Amino acid sequence: MSGITASGKWKRTWQRTERLWRRIETKLAAALAAHAALGTRIALGAIFLWFGALKFFPGCCAVDAMAQQTLQILTLHRISPGSLLLGLALAECAIGLGLATGLFRRATLTVLVLHLCGTFLPLLLLRGETWNYFPFAPTLAGQYILKNVVLLGAAAMLGAKAFARSSAAQKGLQLVPARAA
Repeated sequence: MSGITASGKWKRTWQRTERLWRRIETKLAAALAAHAALGTRIALGAIFLWFGALKFFPGCCAVDAMAQQTLQILTLHRISPGSLLLGLALAECAIGLGLATGLFRRATLTVLVLHLCGTFLPLLLLRGETWNYFPFAPTLAGQYILKNVVLLGAAAMLGAKAFARSSAAQKGLQLVPARAA
């Protein structure tokens, strides 16, 4: 025997495995840092484009009626439900295209945040349809609306990046990516 115990071999194997995992984690963190915002922007754009396009076909989207009711309340019933749904479809498609292509990024993100804030209005205006027991037990439609908090978080992350880059460019600064920890 070479004098190396089984526990010594195990320890060296463990150390090699640990170093390998650290290298993998470092590469993964760098890849995520480089591509997460782009992936989030494109995914969010695809969802908005898809759900916006569905609104061009009345009855295809389960929450069309709720969206129409909310918009009618906001416009004091002065605009027809069909026109409101068409406007919402156009807005969502424009948001989706803006996110997916990266064109007009700041304007798109501003409209996106305003739109997402508006999606929470049925929780207050249509409580009978969005809550089983206000404010603790949402209906399925209420849950559908509440998940928009995640979309709002994604929009905030994209906005922070876009507005920081724009602000730095105006000041003549160059943003340097943070090093992977």
